[in-house]
Amino acid sequence: DEMSIEKKKESNFYHSLWENWKVCQNPSPEGTCLPQEFTPHVNWQGNENIERVIVIGDVHGCLEELKMLLSETSFNPEKDSVVFLGDLVNKGPDSVGVLEYVQSINAQSVRGNHDDKVLFATIKRRILLEKLNKKDITNKERDDIMSKLKGTKKFIWTDKLTKGQITWLNELPLTISLPEKFSPHNNTKTVLLVHAGLVPDVPVHEQKIEDMLCMRDVEQKDQSWKALERKGKNSKAWANVWKGPHHI
Repeated sequence: DEMSIEKKKESNFYHSLWENWKVCQNPSPEGTCLPQEFTPHVNWQGNENIERVIVIGDVHGCLEELKMLLSETSFNPEKDSVVFLGDLVNKGPDSVGVLEYVQSINAQSVRGNHDDKVLFATIKRRILLEKLNKKDITNKERDDIMSKLKGTKKFIWTDKLTKGQITWLNELPLTISLPEKFSPHNNTKTVLLVHAGLVPDVPVHEQKIEDMLCMRDVEQKDQSWKALERKGKNSKAWANVWKGPHHI
């Protein structure tokens, strides 16, 4: 029947994402789930009526605070475009509400490491729950699945995410390039938005995914820069040594 067909389609969707994740696992421990036709670096999408781009950092599931912030900016959806710097979800009380709202205002976003973590946990939970509901499951298999589900307990809220929201998260790019008219203070450099940062002297298309999602500092090794997730003994904030060619 139609219900069975839809369930099968949904099951195939999550298994396809899971296979993609396994392919992309190296070198980060959890990996990054990327669509097969993934565009890592995209241009801002907006019409000529947009007069202002509002860029907002980590929202982390705080919907009410996000609405208050936009109210402070006198946000006008007819003239303003909102672009987020990733980490829309996790930690806060209403990640699902944040995604609903962000999509309702046609906002854009780059990918953050917490968006990745949520995707990983969501797909894992859906596949485990599907296995749990099989009729021919053994007691040992059930216990094993329950143990694995326990490890994703803090992501139980992801069970409320719709397929559309998961697809939207999964397709988030790594960088968004803004048109020159939105460059701050008459800066002639192209504005590039990214979640964590970029390694100096490395072309954008050669930057590592895990660096763009997680880096904080850089340290110099053999006359080149290496990204660090945590501050090192001789490390520097990547922004302090960034010289371009983009305004990040």
